[in-house]
Amino acid sequence: MDDPDRRVTVEVDTTTCVGSGTCAMVDPEHFSVVDGKARVVPGELVATEDLEDAVLDCPVQALRLGDA
Repeated sequence: MDDPDRRVTVEVDTTTCVGSGTCAMVDPEHFSVVDGKARVVPGELVATEDLEDAVLDCPVQALRLGDA
């Protein structure tokens, strides 16, 4: 559920990431793929359903969502 008052962080485990691009397809506002690895788009992150889905949908679980 979207929570505009909840700030979050996302960590990418680049050793685990396989660059599938699932995160960028699910939430292109917050993710991109650069040089075959997921990258979090710079800026403040607010908890949204798309962001949480992108983290959960990572096929190799290379993304970690935390509280800011």
